[in-house]
Amino acid sequence: MKKTLLTSGCSMTANSPTWADYISKSTKMSLLNPSSPGIGNHVIATNCIEGVEKLLQDYHAEDIQVVLQWTGINRYDKIIKKNNNYYKTHPGSFLSDQSGLLVRVLSTWRNDDFWRNHYSNQENEQAFLETLENILMCQFYLKEKNISYKMFCAWDLFTHLDTSSRISLELLNNSNQFTDDNYNNKSFDLIKDRSQITSFFWNLIDWNNFWTFNDEQVKYGGMLQWIKKNVPKQDWFINPGDYHPSHFAHQQFADFLIEEVLQ
Repeated sequence: MKKTLLTSGCSMTANSPTWADYISKSTKMSLLNPSSPGIGNHVIATNCIEGVEKLLQDYHAEDIQVVLQWTGINRYDKIIKKNNNYYKTHPGSFLSDQSGLLVRVLSTWRNDDFWRNHYSNQENEQAFLETLENILMCQFYLKEKNISYKMFCAWDLFTHLDTSSRISLELLNNSNQFTDDNYNNKSFDLIKDRSQITSFFWNLIDWNNFWTFNDEQVKYGGMLQWIKKNVPKQDWFINPGDYHPSHFAHQQFADFLIEEVLQ
């Protein structure tokens, strides 16, 4: 059995207790969880690499298990210098970097005219490509370090049909994900098929280490789709109108990961 567990993600991994805490408790692995609400895939990836480097100071590679949960493709996290004038006037939009010299812009940019205008013309295909780059960066790093790892998505990040989500494009590619309805994306396009470069990067992913949820209605789904098919509807979400998974749903998903994915 592995001795320590590193998980990285957004609020679906950070708002304890989540699947990460339940895995740690069930397997008796110590937990390092640098997840944070509101972050995007760039910070999830760099948190993973920084966390593994920290663990390797005290553990052998064979004692480490990494589980990464990827978040919405339109959450943008960038690194800028701390002497940037915007940072001085909007410190709440940044995640401090360990170096003390740089800061990472959180996806709270969507609430601010400066960042919203900066990214207003960003295409989904570009956002998707950046997500694939982050996935592959972690994959190549973890393989080079001989670290056991698994990845999955918090929800469907890989298909696209419409832009009618009542929440926001920043969170969802498709409507009816964060709702009380069931989800069906079987007829939706895979975003990776829209360009040669995204298809090329997609094919570099080691799918043996990347779990997705698939059934007669869903393809390439994530944790949310698994919950909607395996957890009683009254236990899907933590509160009415708050579409984060309930603690019970997290516990059930953790049991599934332990039994079916981490073996």
